[in-house]
Amino acid sequence: MTVIALAFVFVYGRNVPSWDDWDIVPTVTGAQPVTWNWLWSQHNEHRIPVPRLVMLAIFRGFMDFRAGMVANVVLSAGMTAWLLRVVRQVRGRREWTDLFLPLVALNLGQGLNFMWAWQIGFFVSTALMLALLVIVARHSAIRPGGRIVVAIGVLVFLLAGSGANGLVPVPVMIVWAIGVAWLSRGTVAAAGARSRWAGATIVVLCGVVAMGTYLHGYERVPHFPTGHGLSGMVVTGIKAMTMSFGAAGRAAWPFSGALVLAIVGLTLAKLVGMFLNDPENRLRSWGLFCFIGAVVGLAAALGLGRNGFEERYATLLYPLLSGVYFVWSLDDGGRASRWMRTVLTGVALIALWPNTSTGLAYAKDLSGALTTFEQQMTAGVPLTQLIARHSRRLHPSHDLLMDYLPLLRAAKVGAFARLRDDPETERVSLSPEQWTMSGATREGRTIRHEGRAWITVKLPRQMKVAGVSLIYGYENARRQQPFVMLEWRRNAQNWGEPDRSYYWSPTGDRGNWQRGSFLRLTDGDPRLHCWIWDDVTEIRIFPDYIPGKFELKELTLITPKGD
Repeated sequence: MTVIALAFVFVYGRNVPSWDDWDIVPTVTGAQPVTWNWLWSQHNEHRIPVPRLVMLAIFRGFMDFRAGMVANVVLSAGMTAWLLRVVRQVRGRREWTDLFLPLVALNLGQGLNFMWAWQIGFFVSTALMLALLVIVARHSAIRPGGRIVVAIGVLVFLLAGSGANGLVPVPVMIVWAIGVAWLSRGTVAAAGARSRWAGATIVVLCGVVAMGTYLHGYERVPHFPTGHGLSGMVVTGIKAMTMSFGAAGRAAWPFSGALVLAIVGLTLAKLVGMFLNDPENRLRSWGLFCFIGAVVGLAAALGLGRNGFEERYATLLYPLLSGVYFVWSLDDGGRASRWMRTVLTGVALIALWPNTSTGLAYAKDLSGALTTFEQQMTAGVPLTQLIARHSRRLHPSHDLLMDYLPLLRAAKVGAFARLRDDPETERVSLSPEQWTMSGATREGRTIRHEGRAWITVKLPRQMKVAGVSLIYGYENARRQQPFVMLEWRRNAQNWGEPDRSYYWSPTGDRGNWQRGSFLRLTDGDPRLHCWIWDDVTEIRIFPDYIPGKFELKELTLITPKGD
């Protein structure tokens, strides 16, 4: 399956960054220095110094975004091989159902993440979680200065440095360490008990420091989902858990949800039974119980405001099934254990084709779009026309693409070396007298609104418009950057069509939330460009859905020179 996944990347991968990939372009091209502030800065809700260092090493070594895709597959394959080895050691022999582990880790339903270099962050945190699984399942002694304490302490900090998805398990690791020390009472000599309490204390301190450091100075991402309510969180969390089987989990909902709940419930019940009735495996059952709880907690965290059926979450959540499989591999001779391993592998085999179909469909669509982008760039289509045509597949910010595409050209990355500059354009200022207000009042260039306003400009005639430029200021109750949307149309066309609209809200690297690009950090007021390259008769602007003031300091129409 590793060979198939690598072939998948080689056939469909393109040396073109997509979405979050662009945030590392300034550092890998040398335009932005690598500093601790950058490494530790939020990327949306994540702090990801560990994945950023991995990506820097990969891209500065190869300067090809497909190298990150290959690394995704190799890391996943390596962790799967390690788990297969550990399961074999625990059971004492191989079994055909061990095929389950590569089926969930390397199926092409993981294709969205395999083909997205930035997702090395998901694979890193997943690898760290699987390392945690091995440690808690094979070791129970926590001693200061011992290899286990060192390993767990390192894992705590690496997980916290791998994003919010890595931070969630840290509190559970603290609970696990305290539990190990508590359960050791009366089973070891006094000196050994003190040693284990000391080891637990070290893990607790590492966890507290890691969480405190992560949360210090943390800022909520503007305009991100805030929550589904308790019942919505539970349902969305269950949906996320079904994605541990891949995209097939979505297609089989709600049956898949009931199946995952039954599997996890039976597994936890088995661990409780082991804990109560098998003193020799009490520490191991406690560790596995905590591990599964940590992954379930991650699913619940996703349920707070995300779409549980995102295919990309399969990478984060298949450790749940790996932990479940490990539990049912502990007593090889039990009929129930053999039955459960067979069920797990059977479901993974049934899900294989739907997962493969989903991965191939996604890969063909993305690869086709990025190939067209490369072909047009090679053929000489200018910079901002490429942005107007392809930003939905590249990155939602036109300003970021304006700044970072030339960086890749300067670094001679693939087809970007042929990137062509724009032809000359002219700029026409659109004065406040040309603005029509809807749901707002205007005082000079300041618009007061209640979150439902539109500013419409009707052009004197149908014009070829290259783009629109805004310089603005804002005030709102949340004191956060606005959610700005632009739409355009020709004559009687409908408003709001996806191919005739553009929105911007802060995203990606926290340092760029205010200005949208590293190269604009020293700019004065926020500036926004929207590239259109179409015939237009009307333009309208939505200043924000949060009530407040929006000062449109400059509104400029950009047209081809001489048009």
